[in-house]
Amino acid sequence: MTRLLVTLFLLVALVLPAAAEEKALRGVALVIGQSKYEHLPPLANPDHDAKAIEAMLEGLGFEVTGATDRNARKLRRDFERFVEDAEGADAAIIYYSGHGIEAGGENFLVPVDADLQALNDVDENLVPLSGVLDELRTKVQLTIFLIDACRTSPFPPGSVARKQGQPVAMSGSGLGTPRGFAAVAEAATDTVGTVIGFAAEPGRPALDGEPNGNSPYAAALLRHLSAMTGTEFGLVMRMVTEEVYLKTGTQQRPWVNESLRKQLFFGTPETLPEGAAGAIIGERRKLLLTISDLGEAQRRQVEKIAAADKVPLDTLYGILGALGEKGIPKDPAAVAIALRGQAERLRQILDERRLLSVDDPEITRLLQDADKALAEGAMKSARGFLDEAKKEVALSRHGVEKAEAQASAKRRANAEVHLKSAEAAEIDFDFEAAAADYAAAADWVKESDPALKARYKTLEADSWQMLGFYKGDSTAMFRGIAIYDKVLRTISRADNREQWIKTTHNLANAYLRLGNRNTGTTELERAAALYREVIAAARPEDEAKNRATTMSNLGIALNSLAERTNDAAMYAEAGLMFEASLVLRDKASDPASWAIDTLNAANLELSLAARNGETDRYGKAGAMITDALSHLDADTHPVEWAQARNNLGIAMRKQGINEGNPEKVKQAIVIYGDVLPRFDRKLFPVDWGDTQGNMAIAHATLGAMTGDISEFETAVRLFEGALEEVTRARSPVFWATLQNTYGMMQQVLGVMKSDPVRLDRAIGAFRNALAVRRKKINAPDWAESQQYLASALSSLASAKGDQRLAGEAIAAYRAAREVFTREAFPSDWRSVSSGLAMALQGKGIMRQDVGVLGEAEAIYREVMDATWDTAHQ
Repeated sequence: MTRLLVTLFLLVALVLPAAAEEKALRGVALVIGQSKYEHLPPLANPDHDAKAIEAMLEGLGFEVTGATDRNARKLRRDFERFVEDAEGADAAIIYYSGHGIEAGGENFLVPVDADLQALNDVDENLVPLSGVLDELRTKVQLTIFLIDACRTSPFPPGSVARKQGQPVAMSGSGLGTPRGFAAVAEAATDTVGTVIGFAAEPGRPALDGEPNGNSPYAAALLRHLSAMTGTEFGLVMRMVTEEVYLKTGTQQRPWVNESLRKQLFFGTPETLPEGAAGAIIGERRKLLLTISDLGEAQRRQVEKIAAADKVPLDTLYGILGALGEKGIPKDPAAVAIALRGQAERLRQILDERRLLSVDDPEITRLLQDADKALAEGAMKSARGFLDEAKKEVALSRHGVEKAEAQASAKRRANAEVHLKSAEAAEIDFDFEAAAADYAAAADWVKESDPALKARYKTLEADSWQMLGFYKGDSTAMFRGIAIYDKVLRTISRADNREQWIKTTHNLANAYLRLGNRNTGTTELERAAALYREVIAAARPEDEAKNRATTMSNLGIALNSLAERTNDAAMYAEAGLMFEASLVLRDKASDPASWAIDTLNAANLELSLAARNGETDRYGKAGAMITDALSHLDADTHPVEWAQARNNLGIAMRKQGINEGNPEKVKQAIVIYGDVLPRFDRKLFPVDWGDTQGNMAIAHATLGAMTGDISEFETAVRLFEGALEEVTRARSPVFWATLQNTYGMMQQVLGVMKSDPVRLDRAIGAFRNALAVRRKKINAPDWAESQQYLASALSSLASAKGDQRLAGEAIAAYRAAREVFTREAFPSDWRSVSSGLAMALQGKGIMRQDVGVLGEAEAIYREVMDATWDTAHQ
C-alpha cells in the first residue's frame, strides 16, 4: 500500500481563479476485484482490472488499498477498515469489479463464496452498499463509487431473496440507484458531494472484455482518468461513458449519478504524451465530448448508417464532427445525405485496402499512426500524419530516380501514401485535395504500372464528380469527364475489363447528371450509349447488383430522352430496363436498391400518363411509389425518400383532377409540405425549388376545381420563391419549366381580375421559357410554350383591342400547330386549333374581315369533325 498526497482542486462556481483554490489534500482509495466465484459464474477480468486501477490511482497520489477474491467476512472487514482509515481524508474512492444485485431497495455486493443459499439472508451473506456509503459521507468530504458490475443478476431467474426471514423483491436487472443517495443531496453544504458511476445502464450487462485484459469500463477509466490533464471530473466521466459506448459498438453505456456542489479536478495539469499518441488522444477526447452533447435521434442516425454500411462507428462520428467544420448544413436530412455518402466511400476504402509495400520505417510508422487515428475518429491527426508521410516521400524522390532497379516498387509504395491521404481527404469532404492526391499517386506509377495509373486517375475523376455533385459545380463535373475520357483512351477493354467497366460507368453517370440539368439531348444520348457499352461488356459471373444498377441508370437516361423527343420506342425500352433491373435485384438482402429501382419505374409511369392521357397510370404509379417507400428508410436515404414523396404528390394531384376530387389535391399539398423541409435549400436548391413548384401547381389545381382565386395567388407566390433558387444557370431545364407554369398562373389571374399587368408578366415568363426551349432540341416543350404564349397574347389583345397583339397570338398558335399535328398529338392539336380559331375570330371581328372569319370557321369545323370521329371510333 503506497501512501502519497493527492493534489485536488475544488472550484466553487468558478468565482475565484484556479490558483487561489489549490491546496494539497489527502485522498484514499479501496480497489476490489472479484473474479473467482465458487458457486456463481466466474468473471475473467476483475482481478486484472483491479490491479490496473490500483496502479492508476497510486499514480494520481491516492493512498490505495487493493483486495481480490474476497469472501463475505473479508469483504466486510475490508470496508470497515477502509472507513476507519478514511476518516479525516478529503476524498475517498471505491472501485469494485464483480457481481452485484438489488434486493428490497438495497444494493448488495456479492462475495466470491456466495451461492444460491446466500439469498436466504442477504444482510448476513452479502455486503450492503448503502451502509458503506452512509458511513463514508459522514467522514469524508468527497466520496466516489466506481462500480464495474453487471446491471443483471448472477442468480438464476426466479430466485427469491430474504431479509430477516421475510421475502423481498429482487430485481433481475442487478444493481439499482443506491439507497440513501437522495439524502446525500441534502448533506451539509461544506462537503463536496458524492459520485456513483456504474459500468452500464440499469438492466444492461457490463461486458467483461477479452481474457487477461480489461473490461471496457476499466479500460476507459484507465485511458481518461489516468491522464486528465486537469480536466473537470464531470467531463472526464462523460469521456469515459462515450469511450465505452464506442468500444462496445453501442452495447454498453455507463451511467453516473452525482451530487457534486463544486467543480472537481484530480491531479495537476499535465502535458499530453509526445508524438502520435498525444495527438490522437487529445482529438479523441474532444470527439467524445462532442458525442456526449448529441441527442438520441442523432445517435440513432449515425448508428443506423454505420450498421448499414458496416463501417467503424468511431470513424463515422469523426466524419460527423468534420461536417460542421466543412460548412455542411446541419439540417438532419442534409447531414444524413452527407454521412451516408461518406460511409459508402469509407466502406469502399476499407474493402479495397491492401497491405502496403513500404520500405521506409519512418513512413511505415506514420501510416500506422494514421490508421490508428482514423479508427479513433481523429480526422485531423490522421491527415497530419499523412502529410508528414508525404514529406518523407518527397525527400525520397531523388534517391528513387537514381536507383531505377528499385524504382518500380518504390514508386508504388510512394503512390500508396498519396492514396491513403486522398482517402482520408475524401471522407473529410475535401474532394479537391483528394483529387490532387490521386493525381500525385498516378504520377508516381505513370511509367511503371499503367493499369494502376488508370485506377488512380479514375479515382481522381470520381473526386471531381463528387465535388460537382455536392457543390453544383458543372466545371468540376466537366473536369472529371475529361479525365475519364483520357483514361478510356489509355486502357484496353480486353486486358483491363474491370477497370474499363468502372470508368465507363462513372463517365456515364457524369453525363446523365449533366444531361438532366441542361437542355438538349446530346449528354443524355452519350450517357445512354455508355451504359449500353457497359451492359454489353457484362458477363454472367459479374455481380447482379452492379448489372442491375447499370440497367436502372440506362432506364433513367432513356426516360429523360423520351420526354424530350416524344419517342415511343424509347419509353418502351426504358420500361424494359427497369423490369430487367428489378429481376436482378435481391429485394430481401438489398431492399433500398430495390425500392430505388421501383421508384425509377414509377417515374416512367408518370411520364407515360402525362404523354398519353392514360389516367389509370397515375394510380399505378402511386401504388408503386407507396410500395417502394415502405422499403426505404428516410434516415439513411433521405434524398431518395423525399424525391419519392414528391412524385407521390404528383400522382395524387393527377388522380384528384381525373376524379374531380379536390380532397386528393389537398393531400398532395400536405405531402409537398412534408417533403419541402427535407431538402436543405442551400445544399439542394434545385430539388427544393422543384418541390415548391409542384406545391404551387397543386394550389393552382385546387383553385381551378373550387373557383377560389386565393389559391392562384398562393401558387404565384410559391413559383416566385422557387425561381429564386432554380436559376437558368443552375438548371436551364427546370428553370424553363417553372417559367412556363408561372406564366400560366399569371395569365389565369390576369383574366380573372381583368389585369393587363399580370398578362404582361405571363407573356414575359413564356418568352423566358422559349429562350431555353428550342424547336430543334425539344419540339413538344417548345410547342407547349408557344401555345401558352399565344393564349396570353390573345387575352391581352382582347383586353386592349390591339390588332398587333392579336396577330402575334395567331402566329404563335400557327407555330405550335407545326409540332402538335393531328396525327402525332391529337389532344394537343385540338386545343391549339381551338385557340387559333378563337384568335382568328377575334381579329376578324376587330377588322370586320370576312376572310379571316371564314378561316376561323373552317378550323372550328375541322376540330368538330375530329372530335366526332374520336367519339365514334
